[in-house]
This record gives sequence, C-alpha cells and structure tokens, in this order.
Amino acid sequence: MSNISECGLQAIIERCSQDAGLKQQLMSNPRETLEAQGFSVSPHTELKVFEDTPEVMHLVLPVDPHAVAEDVLDQVAGGTMTEAVCPVCRKVH
Repeated sequence: MSNISECGLQAIIERCSQDAGLKQQLMSNPRETLEAQGFSVSPHTELKVFEDTPEVMHLVLPVDPHAVAEDVLDQVAGGTMTEAVCPVCRKVH
C-alpha cells in the first residue's frame, strides 16, 4: 500500500519546479525518489511520471472507486488496513 497523499504529491511537484536534479531523479526513478522523500510505495504499484509541455497536456483519471483490488479487500476484511501519516503535512490520510 502507498502512503502518497495529495498534499505530499503537491509538495514534490513544487520542489521539482525549483530543483532540476530532483525533477530528473523523479522522472528517471520515481519509486526510489519518493521513498527517499519519506513516502512508502507498494512494490505492486507501478509509477509513471509525465511532464506536460506547451503542446502536450496529460489528463489523469482517478481510480474507479468501485474497482477495489483484491489485496485491498483482503486487508480490510482481515483487519490489516492501516492509516498512513503524510510525511509532508503529518496528517493521517
């Protein structure tokens, strides 16, 4: 399970706009970069980073809330689901 909150993603995006090295790291190796920033990413989660250009805009659709993965259902049913603390805002998401 991943603990990447919306505020955490926004913070990383803002830092990348000011730090070209971090941006390059995130684009070339998102998992290691996010983990180095204090986020945990499930080994079952594939990460893809895209950059908009003046000619190309990416539209990302959210996960269908009705399509819940089996492993998540198993965690909820088995009582192993935990809340995650955002390393940026320190709130539980």
